[in-house]
Amino acid sequence: MIFNKLKSRLLEAVARHDIMGAIIDYWQVVQGQDSRQTKEKQLRDVVQGLADFAKRHNIWIFLLSQTNEAEKNLRRPRLD
Repeated sequence: MIFNKLKSRLLEAVARHDIMGAIIDYWQVVQGQDSRQTKEKQLRDVVQGLADFAKRHNIWIFLLSQTNEAEKNLRRPRLD
């Protein structure tokens, strides 16, 4: 889904149903506005755009993502 379409759907839900929040599952599939950017930059822009949207419309947004096993091992918190 393209980011602008996601924002439009969220705005419609806020206006029609007075939602208090939204849960977006697997947000990595949301495409940024500029396809020439790296995927990482696009995802950062999507996160920032959703944060701005949430603040502007006074709602909460949970972004859920999936990681592969290699990433899990790299990011596992450790107590030293």
